[in-house]
Amino acid sequence: MASLEIRFILCNADKNEITEIYQRYLKEEGNAQDKLSEFYGQEYESIRLNSVEGDQRIILVAANFRKEVTSTVLWLRNYHGVDITCIKVTPYVDGGKIYINIEQIIPIQDIGDYQIRLTAKKQEETFSLKEETARDKIRYQFWEKALPVLRAKTGIYNNVSPIKDNWLAGASGHSGLSFNPVILMDGVRAELYIDTGDEQKNKSIYERLKDKVNIFESSFLEKLDWQDLPGKRAYRVCVHYNSFGLKDEEHWDDIIEWFANSIAELMKVFKPLLDGIMKSVG
Repeated sequence: MASLEIRFILCNADKNEITEIYQRYLKEEGNAQDKLSEFYGQEYESIRLNSVEGDQRIILVAANFRKEVTSTVLWLRNYHGVDITCIKVTPYVDGGKIYINIEQIIPIQDIGDYQIRLTAKKQEETFSLKEETARDKIRYQFWEKALPVLRAKTGIYNNVSPIKDNWLAGASGHSGLSFNPVILMDGVRAELYIDTGDEQKNKSIYERLKDKVNIFESSFLEKLDWQDLPGKRAYRVCVHYNSFGLKDEEHWDDIIEWFANSIAELMKVFKPLLDGIMKSVG
């Protein structure tokens, strides 16, 4: 257990601290910096010890391992991604000669690759969860900043609160139809989203809108992207702005202004058309 305790003591140690510890171990028998340079084959100044992108590796060697040691090792390997190997060494005497049997007990060699893949998968899932949680927080902060501008410019987000999702729904006055600002990490779009719950009805609304809109009336209409979303019952008509995204916090004001103007334009074009179309499709 002592070696595992040492691992946690050293996990945050920097290069100078590790060198000092090594020098105390060497005492007067050598220079720690020289020995490290010799071991790594490079100048001491160029050596990186315990870097954040590196992984620590521990090899434990013993004649026997207590149950609490193996349990701790398995826990560290499986749930914290620590690379620990346990080697059991058993000496034998035969005819005056000493033989040593070396057996790797953790990870068991036959399943070592599987355990490595499993550990990597768990680490990836943990990282993805943390990353998604961080994005949720950033998206909430973005919408918190954007909503006052969207409300003032469009008047359709008065009852909408900041959320962790990457889109907001703005009321069109018709069920299943909404004007949505959508923010991605590296781009944004403003859209009219069509999903009444009835695929045929959605298609009818979409096709009638497409027939009625003259894209040559303005430069804004020329930019419209008509999407029938294969595999889904919904349809959308949108415009894109790919200069900035959620990751570009210094340009959030630019994105918010673009959202407000684009949603207002979509409403101006489609709201009168929707009012007429919805009377006929029910």
